[in-house]
Amino acid sequence: MRYSIFIFAIITSLSNIVLGDSETFGIVDTNPHSTLQGNSVGDINGYVAFTAGENTLVAVVTDQGNLKFNNSRYAVHLEDGTFKTGSESDASTGFSIHNAALEYKGSALFYGTPLNRTTVLSTKANNNNSSMVTLDTLSSTDIPIVDFIPGNSTTNNTTNNTTNNTANNTTNNTANNTTNNSTNNTTSSTSSSSSAVSSHSSENGAITHAPAIWMGLLALLL
Repeated sequence: MRYSIFIFAIITSLSNIVLGDSETFGIVDTNPHSTLQGNSVGDINGYVAFTAGENTLVAVVTDQGNLKFNNSRYAVHLEDGTFKTGSESDASTGFSIHNAALEYKGSALFYGTPLNRTTVLSTKANNNNSSMVTLDTLSSTDIPIVDFIPGNSTTNNTTNNTTNNTANNTTNNTANNTTNNSTNNTTSSTSSSSSAVSSHSSENGAITHAPAIWMGLLALLL
């Protein structure tokens, strides 16, 4: 069983090295103070914008630090702070995942900014109606995505922690079993020794009292 777990961890690590991208995730605003809480990110009119259901996208952070969507488009950061969707050649770098939140150039500060009847993703509060958002990265089962740093193939903390915990548990169980077995064996040996001593003492007692019994019988006969 231990070997199977170790082999699985090795295969997973090799997959990360080959693929180089993060897990696939959806982007959801989870800021309880935001008017966009619960909204996902989609491609609307060529912008990365917030949507309550239509045109929702899932994404990966590539090993180059691009944010790539499932429609084969990429996030492109503009000078005004907003993000458009574009080709790979125009894709912005600097995306990562930290503590299950999307970051751009080391910052998790994003806004939802009204633009042309939509609310687009931006790194700047372009007007008074901009709303600060928290972009959580969630899998299809709503489980937060682990940290992902582009260029670092050993970022799957979940696999490493699971493997380490399993190895530690195995070691601890082995140590506990060894200790328990040693204790049990010692106890059994002590019990056996005690029984042997008791038996030997009884035999010696019988031998010690035998002459007295014979002397008593001889006295009666005489």
